[in-house]
Amino acid sequence: MKKMSAVLLGLTVGFSGMVSAATTNFSGSWKFNVNGFTYDVEISQDKLLVEGTMVSTNANEPNSKIVGSVAGNTIMFSRDVSPLLETPQNYVGYMFKKSGSNNVMAGELYNMTVHNTSSDKYGWYATKVE
Repeated sequence: MKKMSAVLLGLTVGFSGMVSAATTNFSGSWKFNVNGFTYDVEISQDKLLVEGTMVSTNANEPNSKIVGSVAGNTIMFSRDVSPLLETPQNYVGYMFKKSGSNNVMAGELYNMTVHNTSSDKYGWYATKVE
């Protein structure tokens, strides 16, 4: 949990320098595809902070907690994947407008190493459940 708190603090501090006229609402139920692995994701947003859960739908993984922040149409969050990995996965994504509504986002993720450096990057996309 200490690593997740440090990552969240870094995300929040990193976003604090960004100025945005309007922040997108990322709250809701999402279907994620992360490099071929699928998840049901619930996101709750309180101003610039987000939290939620990721539930695997095609792999034997434990449910995981996500925490992060938003700025404009950008979301950044960390996913605690212990005990599968010792360090969190970090996600950065962008909301796209589709048919006049904010219901699609895509981005990249990377696993952190025990030395707090990033590993290979992977792609992901998500569709909001209407």
